[in-house]
Amino acid sequence: MGKPHKDVADRVFEELLGQLATGHWLPGERLPPVRRLEAMFHTSHLTMLKVLRHAADQRLVSIEPRRAATVREGVVERAARLLAVRQADLHNRRLAVLIPDRYLPLQPNNVLGITVNVLVDEALRRGLAAEVVQWPLLDQVSFVQRFTAQGYAAALAVSFLSGYLTTLHLLKEQKFPVLLVMRQVPSLDLPWVIPDSYGAAQHMAKVLADLGHRNLCMVGRAHDTLFSRFDFQHDGWMDYLKESGLIRTCSFPFYYVRLYDNDLFIDPIFDHPNGPTAVVFEGGTLCADFLGKKRFAHLRIPQDVSICSFNWMPAGPREVAAPPITAATFDPAEMARAIIASVEAMIAGHRDPGNATVPMTLHVTDSIAPPMGDQVHIL
Repeated sequence: MGKPHKDVADRVFEELLGQLATGHWLPGERLPPVRRLEAMFHTSHLTMLKVLRHAADQRLVSIEPRRAATVREGVVERAARLLAVRQADLHNRRLAVLIPDRYLPLQPNNVLGITVNVLVDEALRRGLAAEVVQWPLLDQVSFVQRFTAQGYAAALAVSFLSGYLTTLHLLKEQKFPVLLVMRQVPSLDLPWVIPDSYGAAQHMAKVLADLGHRNLCMVGRAHDTLFSRFDFQHDGWMDYLKESGLIRTCSFPFYYVRLYDNDLFIDPIFDHPNGPTAVVFEGGTLCADFLGKKRFAHLRIPQDVSICSFNWMPAGPREVAAPPITAATFDPAEMARAIIASVEAMIAGHRDPGNATVPMTLHVTDSIAPPMGDQVHIL
């Protein structure tokens, strides 16, 4: 099969890679204004904006509103690797990292951003040109038609919701190699790589129970029931509470927060006469939101309530006084190696490379302690 035809944006992006790989613009420098770049690369305004957004997704430049793009650290090596792989064998070594559009631009300090950044670097080290591709929720049929014509050898479907399943069904029908990352969909029978959040939740519940906690609560967002139960902390947590009998002593075994509830309305669990002595947040963002709310600032951690979280804590201001948070995390480098090993097998012709589960480690800190006295309530 011959190499696919490059569209205009792809050609301009490759030319930009060439400029960055040769050090035409060095880290910390600003690129020329968009209008000047259009003239340099002989392209339209919309195409140049698309190329710059793609360059930002690949961590080549940083984009700020109303300012010229800034070249990022490590750009010469990263651009050179991308360019070499694209020019050497565009069809057989090009990997699409499909990111749902709601998660873009990627945040560098949360679990998804960190994992994707490490993954892209690991792919380049293994001779794969991994590129972040915006995965739209709307008009997925047209997206698949465009996507499959762009010369990718395989795709990673990362951290998606059920609304994106149309894309996966269509790609599977076309026998396009797809690996699921951080998700399982049993009905699709596609290979996957996930962190062992089920096992980590059970371990976290046991550690708290061993400290003497009998009134535990996990705070999380409602999830898609179409995905496998072992993909979620929720089920590991609830299964442990049921098997240990603690489900009968927990006032709020699980407290759901609405998906887009930025106010983080969890006041009832602390205002309850028999509030929990330990609270576990299913993600670092939820925990950071809790620590940033002034109305919880009177809570002492761990004297009033022990606090745990899954994954990294995003950087940001804290209103609640707290020691470093006890957290269950996976090693993003180990996750990346497992993903790339599966992808290479798929590119080599193995449709089912098998599934992989990456272990999670619980890092215990002074944010948890044996329960002490009555629970403090919100005033």
